[in-house]
Amino acid sequence: MAEKMNAGLEKVFFKYILDNPEQFYKVETYFFKNDEIQFIYSVVRDEYIRSKKISSPQQILAMVKLNDVDKKISDNITKAILKGDNNSYDDDWILPRFKAWKLSKTTQNNIMNSIDYIRGLDEIDFDSVSEVSAKIIQMFNESKMIADDDEDLGDDFDDAETHRVTETTKKMSSGWKSLDRIMNGGWDQASLNFLMGETNVGKSMWMQNIAVNAADQGANVLFVSLEMGSQKCMRRMGAMRLKIPIDDYDKKADDGIFMKNKINALKSSNGGMFKSKPGKIIVKKYDTGSMTVTDLDNFITKYEERKGIKINMVIVDYINIMGIEKGLDFSNMLFLKGKHLAEGLRYIADKHNVVMISATQTDKAVWGANDLDLKMFLNQKRLLKLLIHFGELLEILK
Repeated sequence: MAEKMNAGLEKVFFKYILDNPEQFYKVETYFFKNDEIQFIYSVVRDEYIRSKKISSPQQILAMVKLNDVDKKISDNITKAILKGDNNSYDDDWILPRFKAWKLSKTTQNNIMNSIDYIRGLDEIDFDSVSEVSAKIIQMFNESKMIADDDEDLGDDFDDAETHRVTETTKKMSSGWKSLDRIMNGGWDQASLNFLMGETNVGKSMWMQNIAVNAADQGANVLFVSLEMGSQKCMRRMGAMRLKIPIDDYDKKADDGIFMKNKINALKSSNGGMFKSKPGKIIVKKYDTGSMTVTDLDNFITKYEERKGIKINMVIVDYINIMGIEKGLDFSNMLFLKGKHLAEGLRYIADKHNVVMISATQTDKAVWGANDLDLKMFLNQKRLLKLLIHFGELLEILK
């Protein structure tokens, strides 16, 4: 028989939150049905969020008295709610119930808000439907995040096993020894990485080279283009990967048998220049400004589920021309837009355990700015050339 929520269980949850104050950010006041617990919790929560400190029982008594203008809650009620501890309850008993309670309350609230959003919705107005859909998706994504990390107590430095390099934390080589040396071995898993430069300095070409190098080492790469056509991307990476001169590529690509043989030879390669069986490159084209963080997250999930293939690297060409979520207004607020998009890409990298790479376009004047400290370089081309030549010199001297 299912357990029913009562004041006693809410009191246990209240005490659990006092012992684990990070939960104040995840448990809203309305989660509690009992009026007295709800009022006391709101007072304690507001004070914690303000001061980042847990109040003592005496301080809570004083704060409740101060805020209870109608004198509905006596000292005895407050003391009864604060009395006792949860030591008599096993964590295996409390945690699943606490987690279910949080998720249930959040889901119920989201459903009610979703109904409000849907009321009066113009079902044939695409922009309106997209905005409402994005809001609902975002709400339920946040619900999942509320329940995600409760059982993760972190890595203990004193545990020798936490220092072991596992498959999920190993570096992914860039394909260039000089860059791998600079990056201490290559790309980190679950990381967000940027190339920065002016217009037309070769950012897309660099990212396409990165995609080819990663796939040749066995990684499955999703290349997202927000500007360049998918055929142009495929043409460039095909020339690199299949060793076909770019000037001859269109003619060779018309020969279906020739291309099929080239691709089959690539797929069957194992050893030699390949450390493992070559991975896949998937090119996904979105219109400029149309792809949001949610769109990218959903595409990765859908692709992996339907194809049964794990994506290892995602390249977005490029972050400046991504779209923001419907309902958000960052007009004339480039910093907030950039922060929103960068945090979103970082979230996807962590969620899907992928190497996330993008580029950002800068104004020419930025390259002389003091905060970047790049006055010694005329532009990014020169910087990249210097890095490459430096790496080549190290290889010669090694």
